[in-house]
Amino acid sequence: MEFYTVDMFEFMFHGSAGHGDKMFSRNFVMETYPQDGGYASLVVGTFDLLNGAYDGFNEHGLCISGLVDQNLEQKTVPLNELEQQEGLSYLQMVKALLEGARTVDEAKELVSDLKVYFPMDGIHFLLGDRNGNSTILEFSEDDLSPRFTDPASPGPSIMTNHSARNYPTVDTLPPIDKSLPYDT
Repeated sequence: MEFYTVDMFEFMFHGSAGHGDKMFSRNFVMETYPQDGGYASLVVGTFDLLNGAYDGFNEHGLCISGLVDQNLEQKTVPLNELEQQEGLSYLQMVKALLEGARTVDEAKELVSDLKVYFPMDGIHFLLGDRNGNSTILEFSEDDLSPRFTDPASPGPSIMTNHSARNYPTVDTLPPIDKSLPYDT
């Protein structure tokens, strides 16, 4: 797991550094055994984000991994509006998919019935299953409805920090300003 190497204050307010630990400096692996009939899973999370799950897999071999999606930057929910937000944050969605789906197809069906919001960065997800199926789960810039990008042919799905729909090949990626402290 890699993420910005700043503390939460600097990340959220784009200001000078606070006095906290760097984000994702206290990662953990968490096993979940839902008592309501869901599937057991193993997720990577961080105390910085209140035990949210970013990456993981379940007992049936469904796996999920998230990366920043630069196209959703304007769709994040301000901290002071989180209490009124409807639906699941993407951190909760990861657990919902792992606990409720065995395959990529089941995950597609499940996420299609969810309303997902983004409390920090816009994120998109690579999903795979034990049968070799994969897809990239992204969300529309208009209404945050789920969109799926399946591999063009048998083989791997490849994901960057840019939308697979808007930048389907390496030669379509935007130019990178190498002078910035972070690039995509």
